[in-house]
Formats: sequence, C-alpha cells, structure tokens
Amino acid sequence: MALSIVQDENLSRKTKNLTIRPLEKKDGDLLESKDNLAKMLQEIKNLRVKDQEYHISVFNTEESQVLGSLCLRGVCRDRYQSAMLEVALNQKETGDYLLMEMIVSALDISFHELQLNRVEVLAVAEQIQLQKVMLNIGLRKEGVRKYAVQKDTIWKDADVFAISASEYKSKNIDKLMNARINLR
Repeated sequence: MALSIVQDENLSRKTKNLTIRPLEKKDGDLLESKDNLAKMLQEIKNLRVKDQEYHISVFNTEESQVLGSLCLRGVCRDRYQSAMLEVALNQKETGDYLLMEMIVSALDISFHELQLNRVEVLAVAEQIQLQKVMLNIGLRKEGVRKYAVQKDTIWKDADVFAISASEYKSKNIDKLMNARINLR
C-alpha cells in the first residue's frame, strides 16, 4: 500500500502539556547544536518522502523548549504496516504524564496519519519509567530482543513492547493524550 506524503501539519499534535510536531528551521535557536541544521532538516524530509522514518520533536506548550523527540523508524509497508518507535528525552526528570502524552501522540500519528497496523518500542532495563508508562498505556510486553541497543559502547538486551491499531482503538488510548497520571 503506497502512502501519499504525509504533511507536517498531520504529524503534529497539541496536548494539555505538549506541542508535538516536526522540527522546523525556526527552531534552530532552541537546539544545543545548530550545526548543519539545514542539512539535517533536508535528510529528515528525504526519509519522510521515502516513507522510511518520521522524526517528530516534542516541545513545551509555548514551544520555547525542546523536551525530547519521537522517531518512527524502519517503516515497513505491504503486508506488515509497522514501525519501531524511538523515544528520546532531553531531561532526566520528565513526569510520567509527559512521557505518556508523548507516546500516545506518537501512536495516534502512527495509526491515524501513517495508517500503520503495529508499533513496537524497545526499552532497556534502566528505562523503568518508560516501561511502566508503556504498560499503563496498554502496550504489551512481547519478550526480549538480545543485544538490541547500544548504550555507552555496550550492547544491551531490550524488552519489546508492542500494540496494534485495533488494540489502540479498542482501549480508547487516544483519551490518555491529556491524562495526568503519576506511576511512581
């Protein structure tokens, strides 16, 4: 199934606490490294046009601070309609509700805009907060992928969490986009 190019506005979401959208040239002042911004934005666009990866930035509601990023990588079409969601935070202390809003927004984009059927997320053992949030949202833990993630030059095992479009819809997960839940 060929998907027409997804426009930036369709990759955007506003939640109670976050603005989630693709990075733009105007955001250069908010980034730690401004080197090669134009080249990076062009590479991101090329990957999106090829329907391979979708990079989405996470901002506070005022869009004055980049809190993290979401990336749907390894998009598989045809019979699979799936992708791997990568979640990256710029702050060590991010509330569970912000993490939940980020992931639910990414799932909403995945299932509605990109028309995927399945999304997977990998989490290493140290990412306890991420694991709790994913389980609370309704992703299921499917197993362990051995030596899947490199962290500080060491390959680590990662737990595999996944959800399908039908599970997302049946659990009304989109209602969690503005939820305030603390899992600690």
